[in-house]
Amino acid sequence: MTIRTKRIVRKYKAHKKRIIRLKGHPFVVPVATFLALFFITLAAFVSFGGITIGPGDARLVRVYVDGKQQTLPTRAQNVGDLLNRLHVQLNEKDQVEPALTTPILEDNFNVTVYRAHPVTVSEGTKKVTLLTTHSSPDTVAREAGFSVFPEDKVAPVSPQNALRDGVVGAQYTIDRAPIIALNLYGNNVSIRTRAKTVGDALKEKGVVTQANDTITPSLTTPLTATTQIS
Repeated sequence: MTIRTKRIVRKYKAHKKRIIRLKGHPFVVPVATFLALFFITLAAFVSFGGITIGPGDARLVRVYVDGKQQTLPTRAQNVGDLLNRLHVQLNEKDQVEPALTTPILEDNFNVTVYRAHPVTVSEGTKKVTLLTTHSSPDTVAREAGFSVFPEDKVAPVSPQNALRDGVVGAQYTIDRAPIIALNLYGNNVSIRTRAKTVGDALKEKGVVTQANDTITPSLTTPLTATTQIS
């Protein structure tokens, strides 16, 4: 064995001994574990939902969709870009607040997706089925093309009856308030009211009578569909 070969062998043995001593050091395992977890966590944050983050241009947003909320940083330019990155599919008649073109310029930015659902509104034999994001019965009825007055009632139909009628989704029915003929100081008008008596109807409509006024029928008379108040 030459002198050069001996030197190489001695260096290899010394290097091997240093590696063995390093492996036996009590801090090697914790440090190695910390570094591994750090890089894994960093990679997860960067790739989460296809959204990258940066120190200056990332915005913190809250997204509400399908009954779930998530808070995350994003560099999306607007609401539509954000939902595309999150792979949120929008269906017909779904609504997004704010609008898809709204730019995301600040932190604590809220985005809400309202899912459209089928609703059937009926009055007598007339039925209209539509997709809507609204939950107010009156609003849904008007959206379906019905004229709804403040005295009318739009009430939900029980699920059992809706299933019997073969209706998919929620169902509402319109209960019209009775129309009463009123002759007020010679002027004929029609009023809609659910009042029980003549006096209640006049009070409901803000009709103030004088002491010498004659009211027919009497104030305590129960109202019917054929009642005429003078």
